[in-house]
Amino acid sequence: MAKKVLTDSEVLEIVYNSDESFSDSRNDSVSSSDNEIDNITVADAIINDDSGDEEEILHQDFRWETMDNYTGHREGFSCDFGPRNGAENVSEIVQCFEFFFDKEIIQQIVRETNTYTEQYKNAQGNIFSFRSLVRSWTPVTESEIYTVLGLFLLICIVQKPTARSYFSKRRVISTPGFADVISRERFELI
Repeated sequence: MAKKVLTDSEVLEIVYNSDESFSDSRNDSVSSSDNEIDNITVADAIINDDSGDEEEILHQDFRWETMDNYTGHREGFSCDFGPRNGAENVSEIVQCFEFFFDKEIIQQIVRETNTYTEQYKNAQGNIFSFRSLVRSWTPVTESEIYTVLGLFLLICIVQKPTARSYFSKRRVISTPGFADVISRERFELI
């Protein structure tokens, strides 16, 4: 069942018009102005409650605006900047890459890719057309994940209209290197 989200005015209306039968009968000596203050405090607490879904709150108040009147400004940094810790002496591209994609992350990607593929095949009942690439699936290896991630980085540098065009054998549009490290079919499968 979906939750109904009340607006601030609806919350205030409920609090102000609530039935007095909810009040404690032992506190008859409390004046109506005290109850009114308590109601306002409760209403404010409900409206300003930060325990809700923060993402929903962020999207609720967000409004796209044009950039016509935007004036950028340079950030001022007061601390030292540049590589820290183990990254200070890194000069090799592979070492830099491994700071972001260490062995543990690569192993997780391998596990999840293989798990997803098995779940997908089972959900389809392992019934695929004769020409389906899924029929030829073999579990992915760490080496293949490194290769695919490296090709993704290269794709950002050498831009083409489709993934297949990187594997074209036509001399005019061929991209040397891609087909040398992985087949197009395996790249698409992964």
